[in-house]
This record gives sequence, C-alpha cells and structure tokens, in this order.
Amino acid sequence: MNIDTTLAQDAAAPASIFLRSIAGFACQTWIALLALVSFPFYIRLLGMEAFGLIGFYYTLQALLRVLDLGLTPSVIRELARSASPGNEASTLSEKAGTFETLFIAIATLISLAIVALSPIIAHHWLRNESLSTGDVTVCLSMMGLQCGVNWLSSFYQSALLGMERQVRLYILRSVEATFSSLGALALIIYTKAGIQLFFTWQLAIAGCLLICYRIAFTRSLPAPPHLFTFRFSYLYKIRRFAAGMSIITLLGLILTNMDRVFLSHYVSLDKFGIYSLASYAVSTLFGVFVPPMFNVMYPRFSSLIATDERSLHKIYHLTIQWFAVITGPLLVGVLLFTHDFLMVWTQSSDVANVATRPIAWLAVGWSLNTLMMSSYILQIASGWTSIGVKLSTLLVSLFAPTLVILTIYFGIEGAAVNYALMNSAYLALGLGWTHRRLLRGQLNTVIIVDIFPMVLVCALILAIMRTNPLGSLNTWARLTAGAGVVSATFVLSALATNSPRAEILKTLKLNASMTKEHICQATSLVKDRSQP
Repeated sequence: MNIDTTLAQDAAAPASIFLRSIAGFACQTWIALLALVSFPFYIRLLGMEAFGLIGFYYTLQALLRVLDLGLTPSVIRELARSASPGNEASTLSEKAGTFETLFIAIATLISLAIVALSPIIAHHWLRNESLSTGDVTVCLSMMGLQCGVNWLSSFYQSALLGMERQVRLYILRSVEATFSSLGALALIIYTKAGIQLFFTWQLAIAGCLLICYRIAFTRSLPAPPHLFTFRFSYLYKIRRFAAGMSIITLLGLILTNMDRVFLSHYVSLDKFGIYSLASYAVSTLFGVFVPPMFNVMYPRFSSLIATDERSLHKIYHLTIQWFAVITGPLLVGVLLFTHDFLMVWTQSSDVANVATRPIAWLAVGWSLNTLMMSSYILQIASGWTSIGVKLSTLLVSLFAPTLVILTIYFGIEGAAVNYALMNSAYLALGLGWTHRRLLRGQLNTVIIVDIFPMVLVCALILAIMRTNPLGSLNTWARLTAGAGVVSATFVLSALATNSPRAEILKTLKLNASMTKEHICQATSLVKDRSQP
C-alpha cells in the first residue's frame, strides 16, 4: 500500500459517530450554560444598551457569512472526500493549504473594512443613548479585528469537521467559550470597567484560540499543509457547488438576520437588546442539539451519497426522527415555562414580560427549521444547490415585506411572528420539493412515520398542561416540574417513533443481558467460595 494512503487513513481515523455526537452535545450544553450564567450579569453590570451592542456583534458575525461564498461547506465536503481511504496525503494537504490561503486573505479584508467603517456605523446606524459615540466606535473597531480572527478560525473548524475530528474541535470550542465568557465576567466584576474591556478580552481570547485551532488542524493532516500556496484547479473544481452554496448562504443570511438588522435601526438599542437576548436564548437552546447532529451527519451523508444509497435511505429517516424527538420537547418547554425561566434568569419582570412572547414565536420557527434540516443536509450532500436558491429567493420575496409590516404594527413580537411564518413555509415547500427528486416516494413516510408521532405526543402534553396543573406552585417549583414535563415528553416521543424506540429497546435489552450476566458471574463466584 502507498505510504501516503496509509498516512491519510491514520490521520483521518475518526471517533465513532456516537462519541462525536455526545461530544457535540456536551460542548453545546456547556456553551449554553455559560451563556445562561453570564448574560444576566452582563445586563446588570454593563446595562441593556451595552448588551445591545454585544447583540449587534453577534448579528455582524452572522452577516459576514455572506462573504463565505460557499467555501465553508465546500471545505467540509472536499476534505471529507479527500480524507477517505484511497486518496493521496499530498492532495489533502494541497487542498487544505489552498483553502487556508484564501481564508487568510478574506479575513484580512474583513478586519480592515469593519475598522474603516466603524465611525460611520456608530454615527449613522446605531441609536445609542447612554453610551458615547466614541466608545461605540472603539468597540466596533475591536469587533472588526475579532471578526477577522474568527473568520480564519472558522476555516480550521470546518477542516476539522471535514476530516471528522469533531471531538478535538469541541474540546477547543469549550475551552474558548469558558475563557471568553467567565474571563470577561471576572474582569468586569473585578475592575468595574465597561464594554470596551469586554471586547478587548474577547479579541485576546479569539487570538489565542486561533493558534490552538491551527495546531489541531495541522496535527490532523497526514502531511503539513502547503501554506501560502494556491492551486486554482481545486477552486475551479468546486465552482458550481460553491457558487450555489454562496447564493444559498446569502439568501439564508437575509432570511435569518433581516429581523435583527431591521430592528437594530428601527427600535431603540435597549429594545434591540431584549430581542437579541430572546434570539440568542432560543438559538442557544436549540444549538445544544442541532449543530452537533448536523456536523456529524453532513460528512456522513456526503460519503454515502454516491456509494451506498440503501444506507443513506436508512440514516436519512433516522436523522429526521431524532431531530423530531429532540425538537418537540424543547418547544413544549419553551411554550410552557419561558416566563418563569426569564424571571429566575434575568431577575427582571420587565424583561420577562417583554421577551416571553417573542421567544415563544422564535422557538416555533426554530422547531420548524430543524424538522427541515435532514432534507437540507441531503440536498447539499448531493450537490443539488439550485433548490435552495429557488426556495430562499421565494421566501425572501414573501417575508421581507411582511417583516416590515408586522414590526411596524407589533414591534419586536411582530418580527418573531414573521420568523415563525417564514419557517412554516420553508418546511412545507422544502419537503415537497426535495422528495420530487431525491429519495422519491418518501414524503408520506417522512410526515406520517418520522414527524407525526412527535407532533401527537406534544399536542397531548400541551392539552394536559392547559388545565394549569402547576398553577399553585412557586417559580422554582414550576421550573423543576417543567424539567420533568420536558423529560416525559422526550421519552414519550422517543417511544412513539420507530428508530428512537428501537434504539432504546436495544439499549435496555443489552443492559438487561449484561446485568443478568453479572448476576450469574457473582452467583457462581459465591458458590465457588462457599465450597470447601
């Protein structure tokens, strides 16, 4: 066997799918807990207007994905294929070096552009009241530098995903989140400083982790990457896929961020801060489960799409069912217990009263979007990007005007309602269009077998809870009971759905068999010792 091939196999040997999924869930849970702890302190110590500036940073980060030009999914897809057995190690390293050089160039341009535009944004876009324009300008400049650093880090993260080194990636992401959240909080409490210190600390941590991401990236390759080398042939090969993904990314960014962009200019910075809090809370909750599964399944779908259609068929329905089983209970919990959670989390009845309904509508939108996730993975893994372009174009044309109308009449809640309506249309149209071409004849199975059992269980739980059986309890007791309600919904949804039920029964049988074997071994040992 060629030594390069052997090296490629060794370097790309991934952990099991189960281990990678568990690592992803653990990482996202930890990040969510950090946000849960730190955000109320940020609001209390820095003020809602400063928190609105933090929300603008997250919006800016999301908007910069438009410059991705389809490169991130292309990196994952190409490195996943090149890292498979039978490919030359030198090819993988050359591809990695080409992509890395391109990302370095784009990251530099991003930082320079945002720093140059910072005074304009501070003076003419953001509606700050208590913060000085000079402080806002400085913060925006630091945001620009950090956006460039994060852009380059995103390449290394995508490369690790493509080579199926998710466990290594999630460890680094957990370390980054810990230092950026708790470190900033400790500094603000100790020094009594303001928002500038927050962004200074974030920039420092992002720079340190950039070095760590690159070390992990190079150690995952069978040979060192060819830094500052550029093979145009690799980019030419992916031009159609990258072009389609870039358009999808652009339209997707418009769809998912047009609410925050419009609100950042239309409403005051403190109201925008509340909406940012609502948006980030929902995305963090669903982000615990959705991205880890996507990061595991996208490389797997890409590998199976051209080699094993039968396995692809099975894993497709398995993925939909698990997304449904996870999404339903989360939505039930949000709809029933958001106000109680916000009262405990923010210690502010004003924030809880204003943010509860937007969070509920945003959670509905996220749930519908998650149910479409498996079909989206199937589309891009097969290289079929035109459907995403057509669907996203239609959604933008329909729901950009409704966003303006609903926001003018209903404020931030209207923006959240628009998000839910948009994702309902996305699911309804997306499933039908997908199964006209890919895995034909499976639409009824998706609706009836994969999704409907979860919907039925969740509807039953919500109907029971409408009788307000927990009304006499205090806030902490209701939240504790709420955890039980969500857990029961998850168990019932899993038992009502084919693949999760089979996995649960298989695990129970295995545990029962192991327990029986241990009892037999212990009994035999006792008998042996009792004999003279």
